[in-house]
Amino acid sequence: MSAAIAEPPPSAPAPSTVKGDVAIPEVSSAGGAQGARPAPAGTIPAKIQAYSDRPDSAKSKSFQRLRDRVAASDAANATKPAAKVDPETPKPDAEPDADEPEEPTVDDSVVDPDLDPEQDALVDADKKVKVDADGKAKVEKKKENPWHLLKAEKAAKAKYEAEIAELRKQVVNPEARKSEVAELAALRKERDDLMNTIRFKDYEQHPEFKETYEKPYKEAWKFSIRNLKGLTKISEDGSRVAALSETELANDLLEMVNLSTPKARELAEEMYGDSAEDVMRERDKIKMAFDRRNEALEQNRAEGAKKEESRIKEERQRAEALSSELKTIYDKANEYHSKDPRMKEFFQPIEGDDEANSILESGYKMVDEAFSRTPMDPSLSEKERASLVKKHAAVRHRSAGFGRVKYLLAKERAITSDLKAKLAQYESTVPGRQPSRQAPPAGGGGGSRLEQMQARLRERASK
Repeated sequence: MSAAIAEPPPSAPAPSTVKGDVAIPEVSSAGGAQGARPAPAGTIPAKIQAYSDRPDSAKSKSFQRLRDRVAASDAANATKPAAKVDPETPKPDAEPDADEPEEPTVDDSVVDPDLDPEQDALVDADKKVKVDADGKAKVEKKKENPWHLLKAEKAAKAKYEAEIAELRKQVVNPEARKSEVAELAALRKERDDLMNTIRFKDYEQHPEFKETYEKPYKEAWKFSIRNLKGLTKISEDGSRVAALSETELANDLLEMVNLSTPKARELAEEMYGDSAEDVMRERDKIKMAFDRRNEALEQNRAEGAKKEESRIKEERQRAEALSSELKTIYDKANEYHSKDPRMKEFFQPIEGDDEANSILESGYKMVDEAFSRTPMDPSLSEKERASLVKKHAAVRHRSAGFGRVKYLLAKERAITSDLKAKLAQYESTVPGRQPSRQAPPAGGGGGSRLEQMQARLRERASK
């Protein structure tokens, strides 16, 4: 049975005109007037066709493509042999009417929901049951409409973008987050270092010891007291006394825990008679937990002692290496300053000037004493500590004033050199007279004006 599809209504007859009628614009598929042509006289203008019913509209073209596909499918099915129907194959409840057109299989590529909403109904048709060449029923699933998939994709994208925006609100500042992460890592490292310090300094305060050894020991006491509750004790006359209190029972168990196993058994038989085995069983549980606790403490103390010894050794080696490095730098610096041409005259002995050499030697001795010890040394007496502090103050001021003294000395030397040059120039103006090197007359008087002036210049140069 050939499948048919609803066709658009046939085109209206050619327009007729009546005498005196105005020109009727003809509407094209693209919309708008293409021009006005006068209708023949005595005719009625044709009705303007709807956009979707015109042969050249997009909807009409789409339906034409569907009809072509259905015709091609019918031609292909006509060449195939008749299919054998399996008797067990379920049949439809009612045969389709020969006059009713069969719903075609629609190609999604030609469907555009923006053109005509009726085409969505063709795509959303129910699943159809077909019989293949072997007579077996085969369910043919409908194809997904790509426009529906696009809508679903857009909805999912909007959802994920909203989630991302919400997550970004939680992270206010990425740089601040990085700083917080770095600070958290530093705090964790500090915590681990403190835990290691506690482990080897006071293991009983460490969380590991409390959870692994202290807690089982206390629980062993609690369970043993509960298991021996109501136990009676043998009195001195051999009779049984009333049930012991928890405090009395704990004291007896503590006494047995601190004894060796043979002595503890004798005491248990003497105090509890036939119940001695029960008491010894609970005593052994407490003793085992107690021994594990003590062994952990002893082992940790031994490891702590080894680590402390290793730490002290490493610190001593670092101190020795640092001291050697500082001594090397100090010696090089001393050699540099003593041989520096700009400082050589201040830090090296002067040949023939014993007083200057003695002053330099005393200065070095004072500085070496100031740096040889520290005022924080507890072995110093009060007088020695005060003297050392004063030397430190003297070294500070002398070191700070050295640059200034050097500057003033250079300044005075420049003035003196200038005065000497002027004096030599004045003395050279007297014909046949050598520069005088004699001291001026006593009292500053006598001589010519030139001699008096020369005397004053020599006096200034000698100061």
